[in-house]
Amino acid sequence: MSKTTIQNTNHTFGKRPHYELKELQTWSENTLIEYIIFTMQRKGITEFSTTLFPGYFGCRYDRPEGWHLLFWPFLGGYRHTYEWTRVFLKDGELLFELEERISKYKYDLFEDTFLENIFPSPVGRTVGERYCPTIITHYDADEFFDMLPHLPIKDIQSKLWTKQRYLADVASSLELCNPQREAADEARRPKMTLEQAKVLINAPHFKIKPNWMSEIKDECFGPKKTKFSLRLLWIFLISFVVSIPVGVFLHNNQYQVEPQFGFSWLMATLIFFGMWFGISLLIDLFEHHSRVYIKR
Repeated sequence: MSKTTIQNTNHTFGKRPHYELKELQTWSENTLIEYIIFTMQRKGITEFSTTLFPGYFGCRYDRPEGWHLLFWPFLGGYRHTYEWTRVFLKDGELLFELEERISKYKYDLFEDTFLENIFPSPVGRTVGERYCPTIITHYDADEFFDMLPHLPIKDIQSKLWTKQRYLADVASSLELCNPQREAADEARRPKMTLEQAKVLINAPHFKIKPNWMSEIKDECFGPKKTKFSLRLLWIFLISFVVSIPVGVFLHNNQYQVEPQFGFSWLMATLIFFGMWFGISLLIDLFEHHSRVYIKR
């Protein structure tokens, strides 16, 4: 990794600060790093966003394993998204930032029920910490590009460019960045007055129905009595109650059950319970989604 700065770099960038992308792609990796540092310091910026070209590397999914896989359609899973978000200067060194966002969707279905002990919800103080945590890691140039081929993404090798091409694209995009002009345009832009803000608030396009947030919340999440976890609990209890007399009957006739089916009365009771529970769950899901679809 090159840790050179403007003061101790033997470069000729000052004579010609702008270069075409085709010319940048012919430079060596160390020269490109020096040019990026030079350009950022010349423009007076300490960081530059890389999310657009191409910052997104890909994602992977963590799905339940074992018997938890039976509840996968209702539990959901974890999605890990990997993105190169920015480059920045620290003590004259060019560093690269990798962001890993974890989306823990559908894992709040069983909160406040006994199923919380089986399928624990994520831990965190806020909704963002529980369901959308972010892991940020900083690397130097060598560490960053050595790490990319080892990201846990399917076919990551075929999606990556060369280190030299990535650096050339960063350098080319930096040439188009002009923070001084953006600051000057912001200073010349007239400020919105309080009267203009009031007129904008009362505009017809911004008028909305009262309690619109409550309607959206009820539609997306629903009150507690309509949550899937409580419906699932009722289906479980009804299936258990129905299976008790069936189990008693099979126990009293176990001498006929084992020769005919090849397994004990207890296993036959569990199979009946599973079939009743599964069919009831499918009927409930079909009825619930049909009602939501018709309402929409």
